[in-house]
Amino acid sequence: MPNSLDSAVEAAWNSMWDRSTPYHLPTSVRTGLKSGLTWIKPLDSLPFANTGDVVLFNRPPWGGVSIDLQNNEVSQLDSAVNEGLSFDPQTGIIQGKIRFTEVKYTGKYIVRRGRSNGSALMLGGSVLKNIQGAPAPGDDANITLAKSYQSELLQNKSGRFMLGSYYDHNEAYCKAFTNDVFRGRWQSYPTNGKTTSYYAAQTSTAAQSANRNTVSVNGTPDNTGYSDYNSHAFSMQLMLVAVCNCQGNNDAATAASNFHDYSQPHSTQSQTVNSVLGIVSSSTPPVTRVDGPLALQSASPAPKVPEPAWKKKIREDLAPVLAEIQKEEDDVRRGIKLRETTGLPIYGEFRAYIATSTLTITGSVRQDEAGEPVVEFTRLSGDSPEVNLTLSPFQGGLFPEVEASLAKANFLKAVLGKRIVSALGSPKLLTHLSQLMNMATSHKPGRVVGRVREYSQCPKTRNQA
Repeated sequence: MPNSLDSAVEAAWNSMWDRSTPYHLPTSVRTGLKSGLTWIKPLDSLPFANTGDVVLFNRPPWGGVSIDLQNNEVSQLDSAVNEGLSFDPQTGIIQGKIRFTEVKYTGKYIVRRGRSNGSALMLGGSVLKNIQGAPAPGDDANITLAKSYQSELLQNKSGRFMLGSYYDHNEAYCKAFTNDVFRGRWQSYPTNGKTTSYYAAQTSTAAQSANRNTVSVNGTPDNTGYSDYNSHAFSMQLMLVAVCNCQGNNDAATAASNFHDYSQPHSTQSQTVNSVLGIVSSSTPPVTRVDGPLALQSASPAPKVPEPAWKKKIREDLAPVLAEIQKEEDDVRRGIKLRETTGLPIYGEFRAYIATSTLTITGSVRQDEAGEPVVEFTRLSGDSPEVNLTLSPFQGGLFPEVEASLAKANFLKAVLGKRIVSALGSPKLLTHLSQLMNMATSHKPGRVVGRVREYSQCPKTRNQA
């Protein structure tokens, strides 16, 4: 055995690159290593965080296109090779040089285009803006007007419940507009020749400060006791509930369906904005929100009343539309309808094979009470590699443009290179190297038997040869 600290450290380092020893680093990375009660686990991969949405380009016909790299991990760590060691016994500083001939970087990606990351209220209004010659219920002034009533709604439990439900499910309601059937019917579905744009403008007029106590929101009820406004609102509600269920957002669908049940007893009357706010403040919400905006506590639901004939008729008339909504979601799931045409996220996987530059592993060496060297690596540093990703392809015309933009995304390549080096310098690898060095300085090399490595447990002393 070496009898000096520097020779002991050097011998241990060299043994990690010698296939004939149990401490061969590439082998221990693949299979692990056991010595008595000490077990060094295999090191399959090193994970690191998602990138978040990175914008690749913004141009017609796609709009803004971004990519989010998720489930990132670096593997094939057994490709490490030795590039030398320096150790100063006076300071205890140790620096090992290693290089990876080919690490594997893999993960999953999400491509998004025209992502709806605002509010469903604004998105729904923007859809109505696109109708030539129609009123503009989605104008900024009307959005501002709608938001101005939030402070009043927040003054009572029912109002807080309604706003909370909307914000809880805002993302799901935004996603509903990626269904072309729903989006088109939201724009154009008529009730007695009038579309959503008409009724939204009617609401806007009634909500003006000068009209809130005099102009009816829902118009004048007909001989059934209900108005066109009520009928159209119920039609839109049924469509929203259907598309949310088809897209797997069942809680959002339930929230959308609960509102009409909660307000139904008053819907046969002509209501101004002030009277509607009065109804809300005096009503009991289906649930009570406690201990923060996301905590829910069950309460007794509002009593159900028999569904009137006009509602049953609307359900019958809408059945073909709801079936078309379902068919579109089925076609998207089966790849019959390309996701790139819907605005839905596009999922896939990626990989890259990367050779690193020489990396420096820095640490310290101390002696324990028995005079044995104890090595602890604490940092890895070096130049970032160039990262060229290969994506699993998806159908359509968007993929070639994503691929080409990704190839030119030098900023993203630089970020990924830094993150890969950072992952290689994670505690998992540094601890593995430290444990392996300490095993090598504490044991004589043994022999390999099959896949199990055994070696003697003969502790060194300072006066051993």
